Amino acid sequence: ALTKPGETLEAIEVGLADAGAVIYPYYPGKLPLGNFTYAVPFGPGDPDVILEATVKVFDDVPGLRQEVENYNLVFLMPSVIDTYNLTSKEPIVNFEDFDGIKIASIGSYHPRILESAGATAIAMPVGERYQALQTGVIEAEFLPWDISHAYKYHDFNKHITWVDMGAAMPVGLGINRDIWDSLPADLQQLMIDVADEAVDLNASLILERRNIAIDEWEELGITRHDMPDEERAKWANALEDIPGNWIGEMEDKGLPGKDVMIGYIEILEELGHTFPRQWAADYR
Repeated sequence: ALTKPGETLEAIEVGLADAGAVIYPYYPGKLPLGNFTYAVPFGPGDPDVILEATVKVFDDVPGLRQEVENYNLVFLMPSVIDTYNLTSKEPIVNFEDFDGIKIASIGSYHPRILESAGATAIAMPVGERYQALQTGVIEAEFLPWDISHAYKYHDFNKHITWVDMGAAMPVGLGINRDIWDSLPADLQQLMIDVADEAVDLNASLILERRNIAIDEWEELGITRHDMPDEERAKWANALEDIPGNWIGEMEDKGLPGKDVMIGYIEILEELGHTFPRQWAADYR
């Protein structure tokens, strides 16, 4: 790799890298709008739905694309990850089960979501969690299951819980604008077409990896739990209005937070998703 994950935007901007994957959660200051999917608790767990909604919001709100393109970059496509769930040493099924549990998470929003349920959220990169589970620094972790499976947290966590906090769009793929402008029009169009195809493939690969993880865990005797809807609703109602607060934060910066967030939530609802509570009610 030419750069560390949190340096990709700058590397593409100055031409150190021709193209790359910009991870939005690493840039809350430079790319605040692009983190919008993480600010919507209990969103759809289907990556196809997230992709469809995300692509439409990028089309409907020019400021989203412009935010990243301000850094000498042409935005090609979003990329999603699977819905967030738990793996843990002891069963976590009901809202009350979170009380005092040390759970590894990352980002600006997931720690607040976990702490609203009484957990102790510990900021920790995914690569450090295996040893932290081994030594008892943490008792659980919060990630898409395909990632948890890849890092073999099941060596210590013998319980998995389907929470379905929602899939997310953490990555935008882009190319240096100077490189882009040097390409002939037919090659530019080919890259756009391939990016559109890759969006569809992204979602199908995620579901495939999720199923591989679930099947292997079953073979290993890992115990699966599914959080009941009434417990998810209890959790949602214990939360601050994160989407509404996000809108306020973005609008205070002069950014189109309402257009992004309300547009996104309404698209998800039009696609059939039902939230356990109404988000951003003051803006609707």
